[in-house]
Amino acid sequence: MGKKAKGKKSNDTKTEQAVKKSGAGAVIGSILFFLLTFLLAILLLCSTAAYETLSADGVSKAISQMDLSQAQWKENGKKQNMGQWVYEWYMQDAPNLTPEYAEAALANEEINGVICDYITDLSAYLTKKSDEMPEVQAETFADLMQDELAGTLEKETGVRFAETDRVAFLYATEDDVPAWNQAVDRIAGHGFGKFAVRFFCTLPGVVTAAVLTGVSFVLWLAFAIRKHWRKGRMLTASGVAVAVPGLLVLVADGLVFLLAGAMNVLDDLSFARDGLSDLLLPSLWSALIVALCGIIPASIGICINAVCRVKAKKQGQAAPFVPEAAEPQPEKVPVLAGAAPENPAPAGEFVYSPAPEVESPKPNVPDSGVCPHCGAQNEPGSKFCGSCGQKM
Repeated sequence: MGKKAKGKKSNDTKTEQAVKKSGAGAVIGSILFFLLTFLLAILLLCSTAAYETLSADGVSKAISQMDLSQAQWKENGKKQNMGQWVYEWYMQDAPNLTPEYAEAALANEEINGVICDYITDLSAYLTKKSDEMPEVQAETFADLMQDELAGTLEKETGVRFAETDRVAFLYATEDDVPAWNQAVDRIAGHGFGKFAVRFFCTLPGVVTAAVLTGVSFVLWLAFAIRKHWRKGRMLTASGVAVAVPGLLVLVADGLVFLLAGAMNVLDDLSFARDGLSDLLLPSLWSALIVALCGIIPASIGICINAVCRVKAKKQGQAAPFVPEAAEPQPEKVPVLAGAAPENPAPAGEFVYSPAPEVESPKPNVPDSGVCPHCGAQNEPGSKFCGSCGQKM
């Protein structure tokens, strides 16, 4: 009985350890799959928003409706508009140019058009509509201010862009403009960066990101079925992982539209109010699609969890009371008198010990005097036979 009890306790311990190990594996596996699905959902959101925005030339359209001279720029704790910033960085050493001239140049439609053309060409390159990487040329802006816009800007500011101003402007931009071109080329012009950035800005890239997110979901579901994880919780967690990035972008875009567009609260974005719709609507629709892709499985998982809880509650109420079975009593084994029992009973407990069998004495039979050896008749009570001499 002792060995059976020990074996039962050992099996129970192994079962508990297996359950704990399975639960820990489910938690770790769910966390890893959640992070993977979350990262792939971010990739899907960025790819969709980039494709929708760049393919529709949304950035260029938005900038064409903005007054760049009034854009707010903050540097070293000092807040100033873009025109003042451009003057301090690139025109301050020019002998004839003034901050008013820099603001007028940035507000000019021709200057704005050059910026928009560059962004359009860059969008075409990123979406693989063109294989040529565009570059910013400081000479293009210098030529406009010195030739085509010279009269217009002189009428507005009273300043004419001279050759000495051109030399000073080109000297001030000789480091920053090439640095910008090199940074863009480093990100999307060489090696893996060129392939990845351009690929995920196209429709095949969007489809690939969606497929990868779906594969992550299917693998998670397969593990949940095979390892007997809770399917409702798995669906809820996977839906949350996909929906959270989309919901965050939805909230951010909605706040920008509300505060800057409708309520005119954000003064820093007042210059871009007319172009916000072209800039944010593609990302808004992309975020909505991704959020719905996560909300649907999350809702299904929540419903499954609710149904399982209701069923468990009903089963708990309908289950009849079953008393615990009494433990079997040990079989009583007779113990010989004088022998120590194998498992002595504690003091005060009665132990059944039957008395030992004692051979009963033979009844007394009267002596007939017949010799048991030769059969001769002797006198009763004789110790030796008188015929054969054997002991009676």
